[in-house]
Amino acid sequence: MRRLSGLQKKVCGLFFLLLTLSFLTGIVSTVNAAGYLPHIWPLSGTTTPDLPMSSVFGPRLKASENFIYDFHRGIDIPTPLGTPVHAVADGVVRLAGNYSSYSDTLVQIRHYKPGSGPMTCANRGCYYSNSMHLSSVAVSAGANVSQGAIIGYTGASESGFAHLHLEIRDNGIYQKNCINPWKAMPYQDTLNLSISFAGDPDFSNTLSPEVEAEVSSPSNELDFNRVKVEVFDISSGSEVSLASQSYDIELWNYIYTPENNPDQYLTNPDFNGIEVGPAVFNAREEAYLVQFRFHELHLPYTPQQARVRISAFDIKENSVEASLDITL
Repeated sequence: MRRLSGLQKKVCGLFFLLLTLSFLTGIVSTVNAAGYLPHIWPLSGTTTPDLPMSSVFGPRLKASENFIYDFHRGIDIPTPLGTPVHAVADGVVRLAGNYSSYSDTLVQIRHYKPGSGPMTCANRGCYYSNSMHLSSVAVSAGANVSQGAIIGYTGASESGFAHLHLEIRDNGIYQKNCINPWKAMPYQDTLNLSISFAGDPDFSNTLSPEVEAEVSSPSNELDFNRVKVEVFDISSGSEVSLASQSYDIELWNYIYTPENNPDQYLTNPDFNGIEVGPAVFNAREEAYLVQFRFHELHLPYTPQQARVRISAFDIKENSVEASLDITL
């Protein structure tokens, strides 16, 4: 996969007749995410996001391992050693301390979803917050905790990097249950995603084109979740769908993270016809950039005129898109 130099990458091509960019705009205030208790951020103890972040949920290049491709199941928040960590919501401590299934000290809290009747997972549904890489814990397993209570103090990962790793596991305790924490946390959803073509769609095989797209998510709103490419026949003046492919970050984690071997596909950037190429991201970057190459788009026939549409979606399914019309 070609690596881009940045957001200034321009779309070019010899056979493009029309370039259209359309953006679905809107500002959505998301104070309390649907399906979850009201949350606060673990370091500030407020509804203001803990920024900056040094790792996103999803595809990344892992700095501590010479920037190999990796799928990250939480978010990393750099902070000095010993920073207090707050419970993001009311709940019951399930784990507190060191466990063989985790590399570092953690606190895991079970949260019951809003609802009526008995406060049980069977009745209401549960989700779990994991605060990891702690230097010490301030609670014990089985304890009831209130939102904002100090549950521990930040430490460093095995690499020596001081930060808090935060996970939200929805409807289960396994790594496959991890979702983007931004989905459950309070923030202003301003739909700041952008998407562009990362070079010319390759129609050298007219029945199996390749399309590359780049998505940018600003570092203060890391809520990107899904990218989609669609190919249409527009020879008749209307859109006739020919093929589509989609990469959903949360869905990929759920499907391809086996409970008994969660790291089986962790370092594979090319999977099911979609190659993923994240750029280096850390707390100094202005945006999270990731490129996708869709190389298993199979058309039933070759259209005289085609439209290629790429779309990026955040965790609330708000979207932006770009389109190219092509004569073949």
